[in-house]
Amino acid sequence: MRSVSAVNAMQKKACIIVGTLLGAILLALALYRPTPATLGVGFLGYTNGVSGPRFARFGITNQSRITIRRWGHFDTEVRKSRSLAYTQNLGPYVLLSAGQAEVILVPLYREPAATYQSDWRAVFYSSEEDLKTRFDILRNSLTWLPTWLRGRGVHVYGAPSEWMDQ
Repeated sequence: MRSVSAVNAMQKKACIIVGTLLGAILLALALYRPTPATLGVGFLGYTNGVSGPRFARFGITNQSRITIRRWGHFDTEVRKSRSLAYTQNLGPYVLLSAGQAEVILVPLYREPAATYQSDWRAVFYSSEEDLKTRFDILRNSLTWLPTWLRGRGVHVYGAPSEWMDQ
């Protein structure tokens, strides 16, 4: 039979071990910095608009080591006139695994930046595709939750193309 002091010593050691592990986990979470969802955006050229609408082609590559969510919209920016900047819908989001690429066609017939100005660019947006992103999207979609429980939203990274002179 163990003495009371031996049991207390074992409980003390167990508490120290559990406390050290919890402290290490909390420190790791406090120091964790997510890998940014890095998109490489390149302008591939214009399509010939003789038989139909003219498009600008962009190549987008996931340059990070994680799967990312390329959101289904982009912004156009005009260097000389910020008032022409606006958001255009591309459709649903796309998941890109590490190193995966895609080509996006941007119609220019509705594009005031390309029609009326030169020196414009497109800015595409992405996020890390992980459980936290999915949870944040779900939490923000629950309109019955009080605002203070919805959180601040999903962290989104912008990736601009180079400036284009038409």
